[in-house]
Amino acid sequence: MVHSLNLGVKDAIQGIRVIKDAIDNCHETIKLVKGSPKKENIFKGIQLDEESDIKKNKLRTMCPTRFTVRGDAMDAILKNFSEIQQSLDEYYDQEKNTETKARIAGVAAQYEKFDFLFGTHLGVLIFRHTDNLSRTLQGKHMSALQGKEVARSVTNTLQDLLSDDQFNLFWEQVKADASRLSVGDPVLPRKRKVPAKLSDYFHKKAPQREVENVSDHFKQFYMDAIHAATEHIKERFEQPDYEMYSNLEQLVLRAARGQPFKDEYDTVTKFYGSDLDPFLLQTQLKSFYGEYHNRSENSNFSLMDIVEDFRAFKKDPNSQWKLDHYSQIAIVLKLILVLPASNCTSERSFSAMKRIKTYLRTTMSQKRLNWLMILHVHKERTDKLSIERIVNLFVSRNEERLRIFGKC
Repeated sequence: MVHSLNLGVKDAIQGIRVIKDAIDNCHETIKLVKGSPKKENIFKGIQLDEESDIKKNKLRTMCPTRFTVRGDAMDAILKNFSEIQQSLDEYYDQEKNTETKARIAGVAAQYEKFDFLFGTHLGVLIFRHTDNLSRTLQGKHMSALQGKEVARSVTNTLQDLLSDDQFNLFWEQVKADASRLSVGDPVLPRKRKVPAKLSDYFHKKAPQREVENVSDHFKQFYMDAIHAATEHIKERFEQPDYEMYSNLEQLVLRAARGQPFKDEYDTVTKFYGSDLDPFLLQTQLKSFYGEYHNRSENSNFSLMDIVEDFRAFKKDPNSQWKLDHYSQIAIVLKLILVLPASNCTSERSFSAMKRIKTYLRTTMSQKRLNWLMILHVHKERTDKLSIERIVNLFVSRNEERLRIFGKC
């Protein structure tokens, strides 16, 4: 789900020039400031002179694999706008390398343009919602149905921003910031005359949109950006494969709540074919309501609650018969768990590996790395371990250790 969201947002902003240019310039700014300890100290010194909150206004690195920091990173640029402008001036005066000096001058020139300020504000407006959605979707207990519901809530919120009143509020805020930060006035782009031999082609492919004033010009960017983000999120969460996965979850939940499940049943049995016994599955689904009828009045249980119940059936000798009684439902649950709605938990292992096997631990064996990775990834279970019991077990497995340390 998180990858689908990220791809959708990425596709949306690629077609919006002001946001794309703003992201590129923010990324270049962060590389200049944080890429050198000397430059970063100059920036922090200016922050102290301006009496700004360094912790609150700390610049955030924009990483392609971190889907929840884009809004915060661009918001930090806005909060440190004047400090960055002063820092760039100092960088330019102190820099001796002509190539780096040209980079600094190019970035500084963007901070004087209204387009950059507008694109950064617009990026923050969109990313604050998509980043929050991405953060929510990374929960390890998030189901496909819950993800779709949260995504629908975000798209509805974004659609509410498409009104003229919302744009006017946004426009006035950006203009106020531009005046406060001494940024250039908004201007209409220079009209480019299309060659006569290509005029028919360009008119058919992309007719020129006439704008009456500069506000309408930037309003088109605003409307296009929010509309593109909304439509791409909808498209990603309405894919056929995602719908099939949602039907699996919906089938089990509707059966447990005593609700009609014919449409989901027909779709699932047709798609999975021989993996399921349609007749037996239908029989078990109809009797499954009896297992949850006490809780179905307020429907306060989730799919993960049902999964945990089935795991408890396997551990309890007195309830193991339920696994046979609901064997086809167990297969459906296995299909859901084999393809998790959120794979962020497994992907975090790559980040954990980089933290555990550092350059100073290159001789670590694969076996030791695997065990340390398990302890690190499953921190909530590691914290519950008894250190005293582990120490006693470690000492007792060697006669020499037992003789020296004894038993606690």
